Amino acid sequence: MTKQRANVLLIGSGRMGAIRARHMFANPRYHLCGIVDVNKAGAEALAETYNCEAFSTLSEAIERFTVSTEESPGIEEGVTAACDTSVSSVGDDDAPAIAVHAIVISTPTFTHAKLIEEACKYGLAIFTEKPVDETAEKIVDMFEMCRAANVTLACGFQRRFDASYVYVKNQIANDEIGKPLMANIFFADHPCPPVEFLLKGGNIFMDLLCHDADYIRWCLGGDDVASIYATGTSSIPVLEEAGVHDNATVVMKFKKGAVVTLSMSRSASYGYDQRCEIFGEKGLVKVANEHSCTGVLSNSAGIHQTTYKPGFASRFGEAFAAEMDAFADSILDGVEWPVTAEDCIAAQKMADAAIVSCREGRAVEL
Repeated sequence: MTKQRANVLLIGSGRMGAIRARHMFANPRYHLCGIVDVNKAGAEALAETYNCEAFSTLSEAIERFTVSTEESPGIEEGVTAACDTSVSSVGDDDAPAIAVHAIVISTPTFTHAKLIEEACKYGLAIFTEKPVDETAEKIVDMFEMCRAANVTLACGFQRRFDASYVYVKNQIANDEIGKPLMANIFFADHPCPPVEFLLKGGNIFMDLLCHDADYIRWCLGGDDVASIYATGTSSIPVLEEAGVHDNATVVMKFKKGAVVTLSMSRSASYGYDQRCEIFGEKGLVKVANEHSCTGVLSNSAGIHQTTYKPGFASRFGEAFAAEMDAFADSILDGVEWPVTAEDCIAAQKMADAAIVSCREGRAVEL
């Protein structure tokens, strides 16, 4: 019998955690059971907003609730199924019956491995922000661990759930532009993260490259990169002294011949700038930017529009909601998560190679 709601613990109360909480709370197929964060005050504030409990650690939350362990018939091997929520919450005889089915990880990348390992121990399905771990080799280990525990490991790449990006991918798959020959991608963030964040580990290739690396590889039918050349610049002295780039360009040559140029920046003064153009033998298809509103002023001074949307949360709001809905499909109905282990590993290999290329000033072959 298919469960109607997935009982989920959210790990992380920061910017991404708040986005995930909002979309799960608004989705009738989710029951947000609790917020987990080592910053207990942050967890409590977000939990109060969404009328759930706050915890400092995942083990503390697990002790509070029961864990789903019963497999539903018809679920494919390797997919954790929801179970009947027929056992009362631990330690509270008057509490509603709750069995936790999954966790959503929205914490820094270096924390993912420990959380994934703990979730595997309890047989919980896992959704995590990209990347799954800090290197491609570590990501291989994480997927092998989840495979051995028979749990789903779903990594989020929201471009795959955005209507415009999906449209472009489908046009290529339908041969509307013929064989893809080259692509230009531009990714400029807004607002710029604090300098403190960049200094403590805001590697532009680790943070930004994976999104478009996964997307363009998806558009190219899973083709892999043959070589990567990456270079970067630092716009202010404090970043330059620390060896931190806030602007970078990557050139990727794919095995079937396509050449992709990706330019990235930590800050665009005019809003969140996301563009992608893919040129083929028969035509071109692109993702254009979205403005903060559709109003246009035309007068003798010219044609005037508003700035672009103010950040990724507004630009990809519908995609994040669709992504969470797809994870509910995986938990409740056993639907296979569309981003595979191979996809996650390939995207991270591209990021790892870009880091090496930029550091050593040479092209890196994969």
